[in-house]
Amino acid sequence: MICAVYILQQVYGAMLNMGIYYMTYVLRNENLYGVFSWAINIPLIAALVFTPTLVARWKGMYKLNLRGYMLGTLGRAI
Repeated sequence: MICAVYILQQVYGAMLNMGIYYMTYVLRNENLYGVFSWAINIPLIAALVFTPTLVARWKGMYKLNLRGYMLGTLGRAI
C-alpha cells in the first residue's frame, strides 16, 4: 500500500512538473503556468478548511485518507 501511494505521488509530481513544458511548448504561453498552479492548489486549500469536519464525520483520519486516495486514484485513472 505504501509503495502504491508513493508511485501515485510520483505520478502526481510528474504531472505538475510537466505543466511548464505543456504551457511553454504546446500552448506557447509560459505565463499560463501560474493559472495552472492555482487551479491545482485552490482546491487543496479549500479542502483543508473542511478536513476537521470530514474527520469527525468519517470517525478518523485513516478512513478519510483511504477515501481520499481512492478518489484521487479514480480521478487520475479517468
